[in-house]
Amino acid sequence: PPSTQKAWREIPLWRRPPILALEILLTAGLIGGFIYSTFQSPPAIAFYERDWIVMGDLQNLTREKMFDDSLDTALRIGLEQSAYVNVISDNQEQDALKRMQREGHSIDRQTGAELALREGAKALVLPTITEIGSRLRITAEVIDPTTGVTVYTESADAKNADEVLLALDSLLQKLRTRLGEPVSLVDERSLPLQQVTTSDIEALRAFSLGVKARETGNSREAMAFFQEAVKLDPDFAMAYLRIAFIHYVNNDSEQALRTLQIADSKRSHLSTREALLLDASLSVYKTPQETMDSFKLLARMYPDEYRAYYNYSYFGLYSAQQYRAANEFLTPALSIHNSARSSSLYLLGITHLALNEYDAAISAFTKFDSLKPNNDKRDFADVYAAKRQYGDAQKILSGYTVGGYGDAFIEERVPQISYPLDQGQWSKSLETLDSWSANIGKTTRLDQWALKGMQLSLRSYAPDRRFSNDLNAYLTEQLALLDRSNALDRRHLVFNIAAAGWMSAHHGDTQNARKALLKIKPLAEKDGYPANIDMALALQAELDIAAGRPKAAISLLAPRAEKGNELYFLHSVLMRAYAADRNFEKALQQADWLAANRGRAYVEFNSLNMWQPANVAESNLALLSAAKYADSLGNTKLGSERRKSFEAVWPDAGQLPQAVRRIQN
Repeated sequence: PPSTQKAWREIPLWRRPPILALEILLTAGLIGGFIYSTFQSPPAIAFYERDWIVMGDLQNLTREKMFDDSLDTALRIGLEQSAYVNVISDNQEQDALKRMQREGHSIDRQTGAELALREGAKALVLPTITEIGSRLRITAEVIDPTTGVTVYTESADAKNADEVLLALDSLLQKLRTRLGEPVSLVDERSLPLQQVTTSDIEALRAFSLGVKARETGNSREAMAFFQEAVKLDPDFAMAYLRIAFIHYVNNDSEQALRTLQIADSKRSHLSTREALLLDASLSVYKTPQETMDSFKLLARMYPDEYRAYYNYSYFGLYSAQQYRAANEFLTPALSIHNSARSSSLYLLGITHLALNEYDAAISAFTKFDSLKPNNDKRDFADVYAAKRQYGDAQKILSGYTVGGYGDAFIEERVPQISYPLDQGQWSKSLETLDSWSANIGKTTRLDQWALKGMQLSLRSYAPDRRFSNDLNAYLTEQLALLDRSNALDRRHLVFNIAAAGWMSAHHGDTQNARKALLKIKPLAEKDGYPANIDMALALQAELDIAAGRPKAAISLLAPRAEKGNELYFLHSVLMRAYAADRNFEKALQQADWLAANRGRAYVEFNSLNMWQPANVAESNLALLSAAKYADSLGNTKLGSERRKSFEAVWPDAGQLPQAVRRIQN
């Protein structure tokens, strides 16, 4: 700058040489430092919070083969304790290898560096365990994938196999700080691996094999490995947590709760992240909102914990019926870094179906199918059923075999009831239900309850001589079970009792209907499941309609019908309440809503999809009701259009007693 030049000129000549010499020395030092850093030491990686790394395959240079699976898992668990460092999942690594046409290839230096570049990872970590004399040495080499140069290497020694996890802890602490994580966070968020996993290396190996089996969809094999892990180490809390998840998915809520409680009693053996996951899992036995809040907390604490986003959306969909919120919160779980991305894509498809966004649902399911072509696709098929494209739905169903671990009987097989019914084939649906009833003892108790309720719901549209007695027996059974149920079973029992109560009220048995309502109404409100609250409202409204008080029924149901998370069937009862009040314009609006929201009719969980066939029936019968209400309004043209629409979807409806009763009522 001119001011500096002027100042320099004003310095006497005899003083300038020392200053010039100092400048020369400083410049030489900077150049020398640059040359030294360039040629004598490897370049550093600029690592920032939540950057990704690729974990290469462990090089096991010892004679102990048990290290092959167990130490890989231990390294991942150790790094996952960090909220700073993210490890690309094993599933994502394998998917990347397929795209690189190196499926099954070991992730060594060359392959790992290329994989890291493809997946946007900042570093490749190559772990090695070798024997140095009588000791075991674990080494982690951190490699810059852009240059292939080793940035630094950390190692730790163990006297024997029993001390390997202690050495691995020391190595992980060094590694995490070298990757940029503040020491305070490492200390705050870390527990010894022997504590958060197990000190038994064989138990850790069994756990690792269980994780791999679970990721490939083999729940039976995964359960066997996890059970072996807790047999070898009864304090292996993380393994108990995985066992509980499998029990829950397979509708054994009682065993799932028991196993979660065992894990909770061993909470000190869980990392902070896993402990938060345990708390969120236990919250499933509380209200839906508490469950969603718990998973939201986990997501905020660990933004790359994809299970948090998935489970928030899962319970938002199936427990809280908050379809839009479930759809939007799921977005982070769609990341390519998520090892369970396929499951998230599938859930995304279901949320779109619930919102009647069929094209978006098909797009999500198609992406899922490209990743997991042999998995359950019932909900994918439901999109086409909702669009009345039954041939396409059946093609999708033919791509997998029902009957997973524990047999989620109703949920897997409900298309065998709903699809024929959706085409007016009532007798076929009822015959299938009869055949299932003959083998009902082979299903879980939740499925048994849902199966009986589903059968009664369809029989209620045209009751046979035994219907009243069978309904009373079912109601008595469910009421007795309610008194000794756990929180999760109570969820299903309350819905079943409310549904049975509604059927009783609809067919004139107001005494049993009131008995059911008195029992379940406070429980429904306390537990907070919209499906239960709304079925209790439908029961109360049906009693009001039966007593000639349609306005009371309307005032009860109309506010709920506008919330967006209401029970699909509530609109059917509200439609009939408006008709009983001779408000045919409002009744017609409700009928049109039922016919238009077929995605919701299929998706709604209620109680293991027990009411799905009834919902599907209502979506069709609503066309017939709409024709009747349009005629009552003097709009014969609209009435004719709705009637033709009904006859197109149920060509033989004139012979169906269910349709005849709808016209008469």
